[in-house]
Amino acid sequence: FFFGSMASTHATALISDPMLPFRQHISTPRTTVAVASGVLSLICVWLACLTLRPPIDRQHFHPTTWMRPPIVGSLPMGVVLDRNQVKPHAPTRAGSQNLKIQTILRAANEEAPSPAAIMEAETTFEKLITENKVTIFGATWCPWCTKAAQVFAANDLPYKYVELDITEGGDALMQVVQQKTGEETIPQIYINAKLIGGFDKLMQILQNGDFYEVYEPEKYAEAVDMFDTFVRSNKVMIFSGTYCPFCTKAKDWLDERGIEYYSVDVDVEPMGMEVATVAAKVSGMETIPNIFVNGQHLGGYDQLVEGDRFSALYEAS
Repeated sequence: FFFGSMASTHATALISDPMLPFRQHISTPRTTVAVASGVLSLICVWLACLTLRPPIDRQHFHPTTWMRPPIVGSLPMGVVLDRNQVKPHAPTRAGSQNLKIQTILRAANEEAPSPAAIMEAETTFEKLITENKVTIFGATWCPWCTKAAQVFAANDLPYKYVELDITEGGDALMQVVQQKTGEETIPQIYINAKLIGGFDKLMQILQNGDFYEVYEPEKYAEAVDMFDTFVRSNKVMIFSGTYCPFCTKAKDWLDERGIEYYSVDVDVEPMGMEVATVAAKVSGMETIPNIFVNGQHLGGYDQLVEGDRFSALYEAS
C-alpha cells in the first residue's frame, strides 16, 4: 500500500505540475499539498472498497446436516438437509393462509365448487395420496410448500406436489384437503397415505429421527426385530463399520481380554444400516461403535475402556 501510494502521489503531482521532474522546488508547499491530497484520496478509495465489498463466500456456502447417524449413507435413513430448510419457521396460523389461497382460487372461479365437483375432488384426493408415497398439497406462491418439496427433491425421494392454485378443480380439492386434515394452512403433507401435517411437522419428524419409521414402516419394523434379536442374544453387541478405527480398537480391546462379542458391520451387512438407525434412536448415540452389554447401552470406545461401567454391566446377571 505504501509503494502504491507513493506512485499514485507522484502521478498526481505530475498532473498538477508537468514540469515537476525538471524543477528544483520539490519541497515547496505546493508539492506538499499535492502529496497530502493524493494520499488522502487513496485512503478514502481504499476504505470505500472495504465498506462495499460483500462477504466472500458466506452467502454462497450452505452446509448440510445429517438428520440421522453419519454412519447411515443410504436414504431415507440419512436425509440431508440444507440448514436453511431446518430453521424452525412455522406457517402463519389463524387461517390467514387459507383466506389467501381461497382468494386466489376464487379469482379464477367466482362461484363456489358444486357438490359434483366436491365429489370428484374427493376421488382425486384419495387417488393422489394412495398412488404416491409422498403427496404435498400446496400452492405456487407458498414458500413453506416449496421448502417441503425441496427436502424430498434434494434427497431424490419421489413425491407429488399438487399446486392447488393452478390445478384444474383446485378450489374443490382445497376444500376436500381442509375437510380431511382439519387444517386451514398449507402445505399439507401425506406420507404413505397418512397425514403428516405442515412444514413444521415435517421438520419435527426429521429432527427427532422418526423419518425412517414414517417413510418405510415395514422395513423399520423388521429392523426393530433384528435389533432386539442382536441385543438380547449376545452378551456384548457391537454395531460397527469396516471403515471405523475405533470399532477395530474396541474389538481388539475385547479380544485381548478374551471377552466374546458379536458385531455387525453396518456398511456391509444386509439391513445393517437400517438396524444401526434403530440402535441410534434407541441409544440416542449417532456414532459408532455403538456397544450394548447385557441388553443395556454402554456407549462407544471411550465408555468401553474407561471407568468400570463395562465391568458392572458385564457382570450383572
